Amino acid sequence: MAKLAIATSDGKVVNRHFGRADTFLIMDIDIDDGSWKAVESRKVEPVCIGRDHNDDRLLKNAAAFSDCEYMLVAKIGMSAANAVESFGVQVFEMPMLIPDAIDKMRRYVQVQNLFL
Repeated sequence: MAKLAIATSDGKVVNRHFGRADTFLIMDIDIDDGSWKAVESRKVEPVCIGRDHNDDRLLKNAAAFSDCEYMLVAKIGMSAANAVESFGVQVFEMPMLIPDAIDKMRRYVQVQNLFL
């Protein structure tokens, strides 16, 4: 099982920008068979407030997901994506229904794993 963080406001759609999200749904996902289950809701302080960004909070939030292998967001800036990925988390922009996003991400990861 792998851990997946999802930026969502309603638990149904990947609909939050990483920097504005205050809650992430954490899932356990089996990349091989596609099964998944919600395991927790993780709160963070948003990085972006208006047009201002807090760099210290960005690093703190990125580190908060260091136990996850994957993250789904509606949108993420390059510096934020680099910060999250520096903790070993692969980030995907997929603003869509959560089941569809999980399936699309899982198929992508399976193809990438063919080349390892």
